Amino acid sequence: MNLVRLIYASRFCESKFDTKELSRINHSSQKNNKISELTGILVFGDDFFLQCLEGDREEVSKTYHRISQDPRHESVVILSMEDAIRREFSEWDMKCVILTEANNNLIREFSTTSKFNPHKMHHKNSLELMKALRK
Repeated sequence: MNLVRLIYASRFCESKFDTKELSRINHSSQKNNKISELTGILVFGDDFFLQCLEGDREEVSKTYHRISQDPRHESVVILSMEDAIRREFSEWDMKCVILTEANNNLIREFSTTSKFNPHKMHHKNSLELMKALRK
């Protein structure tokens, strides 16, 4: 297997979003990722998604392509895609984290802004933020 790690950011473009919708997205991701042997984390806050996908290059690429075509996402941007020696999020098919005010210090630590906007984050900082949130 050619193990890769892809990190992307997007903005949720549905007019109404609730935790039920995120739960549906997470459930679907877990099911699909298990079949594709992908692992990762999905972070949501301030209408932005930050996601890390890990697995075989072909499966990661197919999954990213499917996500980039999802009409619920806009401004879908790959922050990084690189070969990986090991998985950072091997314990989850997909971990889902909803940011709250309790995460503000972490956001300030890894971002240049006080509000969560992964489009403005360096990809290494976005990975470090996701690693900090997995606890």
